[in-house]
Amino acid sequence: MKVGFWQRVLALTIDEILLVGVTALALACLNRFDMFHSWWTRILFYELVDYNYYTLCWRFGGQTVGKRIMRAKVVRMDGSPLSYWDAVVRYWVWMVGMALVGIGYFWIAWDKEKRGWNDHVAKTRVIRV
Repeated sequence: MKVGFWQRVLALTIDEILLVGVTALALACLNRFDMFHSWWTRILFYELVDYNYYTLCWRFGGQTVGKRIMRAKVVRMDGSPLSYWDAVVRYWVWMVGMALVGIGYFWIAWDKEKRGWNDHVAKTRVIRV
């Protein structure tokens, strides 16, 4: 069964709240060492955490914390788990779609199959578990 736009938005919101909290905590601890002077280094650190969180969660189990709470899972079109390469492609296409005013993500709302640009390019779908 397909997972709709609003369920995916809620899962993403849960994940981002978690990531911002974890990143803020890590930066607070690391700031004692005077490592992160500029906003650019803080953003780069956040993106590194973000990239690893999503790609590793999708690769190992197909679920982030938000997707687990929403009982959703990312799988390949044939239902098999994602490879690391699938997860990497999915992540970077997702980032491009988000950078373009989110159109790649909003595509889920209009698509019959409820797939965003990242799903189409990486040949994945989000299913109900």
